[in-house]
Amino acid sequence: MTGLLLAVGACGDRGRPPYEPSVAPAPAAASVAAADGPGARDHLDEPGPDAPCSMRGKCPSDDLTRVSTGLDTAGWARLRQRAETGLVAVRMAGTSVTVDDACSLPGRYAQVQAAADGPARLWSADRLVFVPEEISGCEAATHAVAAFIVDARGAEAIVLPLPCTSTAPGTPSPGCIAVGLDDVERKARATAAFDRASAAANRGDAREALPDLLEVAALVPAGPAYGNLARGLEFLTSTEFGGCRWLADARVAAHTLDASFAVRPDEAQLQPLQHERDDCETRPSLSTCFGDRFVPGEGGNCW
Repeated sequence: MTGLLLAVGACGDRGRPPYEPSVAPAPAAASVAAADGPGARDHLDEPGPDAPCSMRGKCPSDDLTRVSTGLDTAGWARLRQRAETGLVAVRMAGTSVTVDDACSLPGRYAQVQAAADGPARLWSADRLVFVPEEISGCEAATHAVAAFIVDARGAEAIVLPLPCTSTAPGTPSPGCIAVGLDDVERKARATAAFDRASAAANRGDAREALPDLLEVAALVPAGPAYGNLARGLEFLTSTEFGGCRWLADARVAAHTLDASFAVRPDEAQLQPLQHERDDCETRPSLSTCFGDRFVPGEGGNCW
């Protein structure tokens, strides 16, 4: 599963040469406050008034997995409680969704600045791509909560598939999106997803390819799959989309699993929320994925 190329270019490319770090990105301290009511806002490492910000680009994909009614009232309360101390994992089984308290993920949530008078509140994760070695207790979890919104209509989250843990040949997977599948079945499912992504790429539709590339990276979390995911996210370099932090995450993860996959120095040294004065790296990739329920703010304050 190699060789998928959807676009060329690099987010904020300033002519820097490729760089190959020897260390993986460090996990972050976790922090987010629970919602107190419409219009309230929490501040985390707020940037100065001169910081550039424009977050009105298109959603990266219309087909990302969402959670709303599948999580009951108690589940949403637990999700928001867990989000105060770190990123949240869930287990999806059919229409049922449960918060996985055992799963530990690096990163934290920050509240995204809404447009003036916007009543909704939205939190976005500062990590969207994980390699198996940096998560623990996640054998039963299927997805990480990448962003979630709370407004008068209720709550909704966008979730991304977590990498599957390795199992012995012929042994069914205990969790992840391949629950119940052995290694042969998991590879077959990944191959089918890769073929769909390749077909979409050949049509020039990177947005359609993205969900399948995410699935492949989760099913076979190795360097080639993560490299394809990184290449598949290069369309985020366009001002039509914005949100290159997701691309940087994927590049760093691909390099962590395969040192031959080169990344730029600023990507290799990413620390969550350290680029809040750099428009390209900090526009939350998923902040425009909730339609008219949430309109991101503009101006100097992104968060």
